[in-house]
Amino acid sequence: MRDQAAKHNFVDVGCMQVDLHYHPDAFASMDEAFDPEANADYAARFLLAVHDSEAHGSWDIAVGLYHSHSALLAAEYRDHVAMLGSDILHGTLKGVPLYVRAIRRGTLRLPLAERKTTLINVNRQPTTRSRHPFTTCQIERVLGPYLSDAAQGTACWPKR
Repeated sequence: MRDQAAKHNFVDVGCMQVDLHYHPDAFASMDEAFDPEANADYAARFLLAVHDSEAHGSWDIAVGLYHSHSALLAAEYRDHVAMLGSDILHGTLKGVPLYVRAIRRGTLRLPLAERKTTLINVNRQPTTRSRHPFTTCQIERVLGPYLSDAAQGTACWPKR
């Protein structure tokens, strides 16, 4: 694995695909990086930190920023996650067990790190995938405060 990391700038590891380029100190060892519990724990803490800081309490923005600080990539990822949630809700997800009891009850109990759980109201999930009628520049203007300086260096932003 370390040989691969030396050949590539970006290496995603584990079930939550944590990028070692952006999170070099996330794990003490490669074994820990591939341990599902340690990997999910780090990803959950990172997502919560993004939610509480850069995303200013918005899970929609936090989910996008978990994937990328590029406005278009963040929006596409957020839409993909929303679509999967919608498919679970409507029982149309292929190849994955359906959460029928959770849908009937209206809640899904999601396990978190440190043996904690959270309830998700499945009735609040998006019902359809939103189509963005916006240009990349319009999306970047909306998400501008959440983007890194490097992401703001596109043609949409005035030169500083």
